[in-house]
Order: sequence, then C-alpha cells, then structure tokens
Amino acid sequence: MTLLSRALLLAVVLAAPLATAQNVSGIVTASDFGPVPGANIIVDGTFVGDATDVDGRFALEVDFSDGPRVLRVSYTGYETQRVTVAGPTSDLEVVLEPQVLQGGDVVVSASRQEETILEAPVTIERVGAAQLARMPSTEIVASMDRLKGVDVSRSSMLISSISTRGFNSAKAERVIQLVDGVDFMDPVLSLYAGNLTGVPEIDIEGVEIVYGANSALYGANAFNGVVQFQTLSPFLHTGPSVQVRGGERGMYEFQGRFAQKVSDRFAYKVVGSYFEADDFIASNFSTLTTIADNFEPDGSVRSPLDPRGADLVNRYGEAVALTPATVIDANGTTLGQLGLEGAVFTPGFTESDLVLTDYRARSARLAATASYLVTDAVKATLALRTGNGNGIYQSSNRYAFDGIGGSTAALTLEGEAWTTRAYVIDSDQGDTYDLGFLGSFMNLQPYVNADGVADPAGRNYATVYGQTYAGAFAQARLTGASIEDAYAAAAAATAGIFPTVGEDRFATARDATLASTTPGQSPRFESDGQIYHADAQYRFDLPGEVNAAVGGSVRLTRLESNGTLYSDGPNSPLLDPAAGTRSVRDGIENDEYGGYLQLQRAFLDDALKISAVGRVDGFRNFDARFSPRVSGVYAFGPGRQNAIRASFSQAFRQPAQLDQFIYLDVGRLLLVGNTAEGFETASLVPATFGQPGDRIDPLRLERMNSVEVGYKGILGGKLFADVSYYRSIYDDFIGTRRFLGREAGGTPNPAEFFGAPAPGTPGFANRTRAIQTWLNADQTVTSQGIQVGLEYALDPALVLAGNYAWADIEEVDDLILGFNTPEHKFNIGASGQVTRALGYGANLRWVDDYMFEMPFAEGLIESHVSLDAQATYALPDFGVTVLVGGTNLTNSQNLTAYGAAVNERIIYAGLRYTP
Repeated sequence: MTLLSRALLLAVVLAAPLATAQNVSGIVTASDFGPVPGANIIVDGTFVGDATDVDGRFALEVDFSDGPRVLRVSYTGYETQRVTVAGPTSDLEVVLEPQVLQGGDVVVSASRQEETILEAPVTIERVGAAQLARMPSTEIVASMDRLKGVDVSRSSMLISSISTRGFNSAKAERVIQLVDGVDFMDPVLSLYAGNLTGVPEIDIEGVEIVYGANSALYGANAFNGVVQFQTLSPFLHTGPSVQVRGGERGMYEFQGRFAQKVSDRFAYKVVGSYFEADDFIASNFSTLTTIADNFEPDGSVRSPLDPRGADLVNRYGEAVALTPATVIDANGTTLGQLGLEGAVFTPGFTESDLVLTDYRARSARLAATASYLVTDAVKATLALRTGNGNGIYQSSNRYAFDGIGGSTAALTLEGEAWTTRAYVIDSDQGDTYDLGFLGSFMNLQPYVNADGVADPAGRNYATVYGQTYAGAFAQARLTGASIEDAYAAAAAATAGIFPTVGEDRFATARDATLASTTPGQSPRFESDGQIYHADAQYRFDLPGEVNAAVGGSVRLTRLESNGTLYSDGPNSPLLDPAAGTRSVRDGIENDEYGGYLQLQRAFLDDALKISAVGRVDGFRNFDARFSPRVSGVYAFGPGRQNAIRASFSQAFRQPAQLDQFIYLDVGRLLLVGNTAEGFETASLVPATFGQPGDRIDPLRLERMNSVEVGYKGILGGKLFADVSYYRSIYDDFIGTRRFLGREAGGTPNPAEFFGAPAPGTPGFANRTRAIQTWLNADQTVTSQGIQVGLEYALDPALVLAGNYAWADIEEVDDLILGFNTPEHKFNIGASGQVTRALGYGANLRWVDDYMFEMPFAEGLIESHVSLDAQATYALPDFGVTVLVGGTNLTNSQNLTAYGAAVNERIIYAGLRYTP
C-alpha cells in the first residue's frame, strides 16, 4: 500500500462518526412553536454537548460519577434553561420560552467571563445570530452603525472601520477586533480592513461590542472599545449551510459552512465565502484645504475650476508644474513672472481613471477549525483562517487594495476556569498601490502625444505641460492679453497633453508606473508584516468569597517595507543629515507585554457586585504603565431586572506602528514617524508662513481617565432600556500636525521650501519641507457623551428599537484631533418574527453634520438619513430561507469619511440553506 493510499485510508477512518454510548436523550420544544431544531444542550462545567435535530431531539453521554448534572439548553431568541438531571434518561423534555428583549443575554467580553448583560459593569451590546439574520447589510462591520453610540467609517464598499465614543477613522486604531479571542489586525497598515480577513458571516454566532476604555483587561490598544466576533461550535452546529445572494452593482455572494462531529471528542468545520460587486468610487472634486499651494495670498481657497489648476480631493497627481519664479518656455528661456500668481498644477487623474473605471470590490475567505476534547472539561482548538480581496482604503492617501489579505493560525487550550492561546498573523499586501503616487509618477513617464508620437527631446508629461503652459501664457501677455485671458489661453493650449483612460498612451504610462520597483518612484507597497502573540487567563477563588482572575499577554510585531511605507531599507533613518547617508535597517521589530489581576466580590445577597482590575503593560519604545478599572453594579426590583452601574477606568494607548515608524513621501508632504529626536518647526499656514514654531517632542503614550454611569433594565416586561453617560479626559492626546521642518531635525529654513537643494547635493535629504508627524497634545482633551438605547416588544412579531447618542469634544488649537463624530445621531428600527416562516428587520439612521479630519483630506460631512430593510421567508420542508433586502434604499448622500465614496443603494435577494 502506497503512502498516499494509507493517508487516504486514515482520513476516511478519522472522518467516520464513531459510535458512542449516549445515556441522556430527549426533546426541546418552544412554547409558541413546537419542536426546536438547532438548540444547544451543554453539560455545565464541561465542553460536552449536542444540538437538536430537525425534530428537536438530542442525545449525549453524561458522566454521573459525581452525582446529578446540570444541562444548559439555549436557542437564539429564547430564554436559556438550566435543567438538573439526576441520572440517565431517555425522555427528557425541555420547553423554551421566547425572549424578545436582550436583558437576559449572556456576554463574556465585558469582564472576560460569563455574566448576563444586566450584570455587566460597563456598557456592552450584543447582536445574536437571529438579529444578524434579519439585519440588512452587505458587510457586517458596516451594519454595526445601527447600534447606540457606534460609528462606522467606510472607505469603500468592503473597507469599513468601527469606533465607539468618538475618534472615528478609516483605521479604528483605538478599538481592537477579535474572532474567538484572536486579533485579526493587519500588522503592516495597523488597521482592520472591515471583515476582509475576518470570519464569514455564516459562521458567526454573535457579536459583542464593549464601549470605552478597556485597557485594564485587553491591553493598551483597547482604548475606545472591543469588538468580539463569536463563531459557531463544530460540536453543536453540524452539517452543511449555504447562502447565495445577488444584487445591484453586479453584486454576487456565496457563503458556505460544513461541520461534522466525528465523535464525542472530535469535531471540525470548514467555512468559506466569496463576494464581488462594483465598488463605490470617490468623486469629490473640491479643493483640498490641506495643501498650501491651494491658498491665495489673501488666505482664500483656490476654486476647483481655476485655469491654473488646483489639487482636488479625488484627483491624483496634480503636481506643481510652474511657480511664479519658474516661468520657462519650451526652448528653456526664462520669461519672468509676467503677472503669473500662484502655482500652476498638472491636471491629475480621477479615481475612476486610475482604477480603470470598473474596479470590483472583492472578498475571498476560507477558514478551517478542528476541536478535540482532551477531557470533558478541557478542549484544544486549532483554527486556520485566510482571506484576501480588493477595496479602496483611505488614510494619508487613497489606496487601491489589490489582493490584500492575511492569514492567521491559532492554537487554543481551554478548561472551565482557564484559557491559553497562541497565534500568528501574517499579512500580504498583494499588488496594493497608492492612487496619489500612481497619479504623481505617471506625470514623470515619457511624453507621447495623442497620435502616439514620442517627444524627440525625451521630456515627461509634467515638463511638456509646464513648458507649454508657460509659453502660451507668456505669448498671450506679450501680445497685450490680460492676466485672466492669458490663463485661459494657457489652459486651452495644454488641453489634451495628458492621456485619458481608453487611450493606449494612458495604459502605457499606467502600466509602466505600476511596474516600477524603485523606492521613491513606485506607487506599490513592498510590505510584509507579522504579529506573534500569546495570552493566558486563569480564574480562581480567594478567601472571603472573592472571585479572582489573573492573565497576561506578550506580542511581537515585525514589519518590512523596503522603504515603501516604513523607515527601513533605503528610507532608514538618516545617519549623516548633511551627507544624506542612512542607516541600514532591514526591518522593524516592536514588542509589548502585560499582565492583569481582576478581583470581584458580591454583597447584599448578591445584589451589589464590586470589581477591581489592574494591569501593567511594558513597551519597547515607551515606559511601562498601569491601567486600573474599578466598577460596581447594583441590581434591584422584581427579579432584579434593573441595574445601575458606575465605573472608573484609566487607559493607555501605544501609538500605532504607522505613527511610530511611517516614512511616506507624498510629494509636497512627508509623513514621518516620531520616535527619534522630535522636530523644530516653522509655520506652514499662509498667513504666518515661515514664522518659527514650537518644538515637537518624540511621541509618548496617550493617557485617558474615563468615568461612566448607567442604568440597564427591563420595565413592565416589555421595555428594555440602557442609558449611560461618560466623560473621558485625555492627556498626551495623539494627533497630527503639519509644519515646515527637517526630517532629521534642525532649524527649518523657509526659503528652502521654494528652492531646496537639488537631488543628490549636500543637504537635500534633510532639506526644509512640509512635514506631517504624530505628536502629543500639551493641552488636556475632554470628550463626553450620552447614549440611550430602548427596545420595546409588543410581541415576537413586532419589536421596536431606537437609540440616540450625543457626543461632544473640546477643540484644541493647532492639532488635528480627528474626532470625526456627529454631535447628534439616532436610529429607529423595527424587527420581528411574524410567523415561524416570515421575519423582517428595518432601520432608519440619521446623523448630524460634522467635520471629518484625516491626513488625506478634511471637510464637512453633511447631515443625512439612511434607510435599510430586509425580509426573510422560510420554507422549512426544504430547509431554505428566501431573503430580500437593501441598504440605503432612498439612495441618500450617505457619506461616512470625507474624501471617500458615497455609500450608494444596493438591493439584493438570495437564498439561505440550512437543512
């Protein structure tokens, strides 16, 4: 027998279900519908369990050697039942009661242990599988903005980021996102690209969102919240599941899941998904207010229609071809200013041009999990996950993700009171490119005219444009034309110089630019990164009825970009600023580690619960810090269905890897990290240009003290309310600033900004230029807010929900805070299960207008309303559910990031198969 034959035989044996003795069996029914298929039955204190079949029946092996056991029976949308079983039985019957309000939901993320949502000491929201099934969406992260106090920034259709309590951005660097306790942040870009490398929605059992400061339990990056995706167990949810959808914008989607319980000890699952649609393409042609050359001498902003051109938000590559001091005609003759005022820009290219007009958002994900019960109470799980796709991301520029993705391998060993976990994340940037760089570097491609004839002098597009403009402008002025008429003549003379999409010369210039691998001349990232992480937690009891938990984690991040994104390779830090020589840094490593202790005790017959957590974290580039959280919850009223809570938290945030190590030259602006010696500055503002500014010190950890008080409860058996107020005080707040300065320090010389040393000459590398870096604010920054969530259940067929959030921040002069949050917003929704077959969900969201600030662009996002709805109809005899829905049904101007695309309407229909 060959080795391959033996391997196949072994696979068949392992895949075959093993016969086991099952001494407890019965049926689960619902008081309103009859037998319940897919209900979970778990033996308390173990991982032993089963799920009911289509007739609601179950069977499992229970060890009664230590006496009676408790079975925990649960099903989404129903109250969990705990049933004591004295011994073997074959006729156990469990009846579940509907639970239309979320007060009885069990959560684990608030305290890293199970507790009801009423007992949680901080604000937490949970969305279960039944709610997700009725929730209209094309991408799960984008749909989270229906929850109270949650904001989602969408760079494009699939690239979304989530935030709570302000400071929304496309990177969501103050919120961590986990799948079953495993992070899935991209280590290179310090971001979560929506759910692009997360878990397919068909495998999600629920989503928990913990609001505000959570550093005490989750480390320094859980600054403004934690999002935890929980997946379905292969032991409990077996068999195949499939979902297919199609819709507007050429959307089609497939998701599939297969799980098998091979034996009472071993189970596995395989999950996959594929999504594709025409992406949203940004088309904001307003003038950028972050570019000094866009301002007139009187401080006004240049019009987008100015004949001299302008640097516009969603046009890329508008390079300065002429300034008043460089009016040179095609023969190289200096013509003088001749009345020319302000810079002249090349026209650049639109986002649609650069992504070839038919850019498709795409997501492909695959995950495999194997779980083995070492004993009834000890489980080992190996989870492998990979994903990649396309989308457009916004940060310091707009970036076209082309095959970006990542892979995760995680090994978890857990018992009833302890968990150990280790995982590695490996990122893959694919063929991602920077749209701004692509447009800029296309300016430098050899000029070819519309007839396909190359320039005999070998000039590039930018040079031809500038010299043609100068010649036409000068000729008009020398023949007596006014300045305005000379501008118009120059604009007419340069029409058609640059290629347009569809022309062969456009494709040639674009392809040649993308093919370049020379750092500083290529729009592509050659970046690679890994995260190596391990964590553990152990829960135990102390004298005096104190419940305790101790845990810790360690993480190593490795980055390598060959100078295309970080200060490594040819863009390593300068050793000799005058000579321009640099150190040789093949990659960047950064590590952090920490540990925590949590103590909890109940008083007043368990009505009052006090909790205290303390965590110490250490960092390679910063001093160690202590993060405490003290909280209390008091339950009262009939059935203790009302609770008031209060907490104080102190949190620290380590600057993102990009904040520390970025090196990105976007032409007229250098983005550079700030962990070295800091910067001397001069003003970049037109009215005070060149005036000396204050010194910027190297980055420190950001600190926050936060207080929260709240009420949660069920009123009258039908109304669930969650109301909270928070106030957060930030010290050493991390923001960004633009200024005149030198990369390696030293006093800036404003005159060099217009006439810098030539490339390759002494002083060029450390010349005075426009720089943007990350820094800590000297002032204290204070934010506060109120969040109100209400849910009223008339009956299972009609559940009304609404939430309102007020958010406020004190502005700080000369610092880009990036609060990016409307002062007022609300959601109004309705959902329900009309019959066992028919369900629905609808939501209307309104947001106030607000300023949105990112390194790429700053501007006003106007108030808007968005309406989403979905209906489902089940055909139980076939195991099929039909679904029809849509997002932004009124096709409003639903914009969530200034400079990004409007999130347009998508209507879809599909089928969900679960036998």
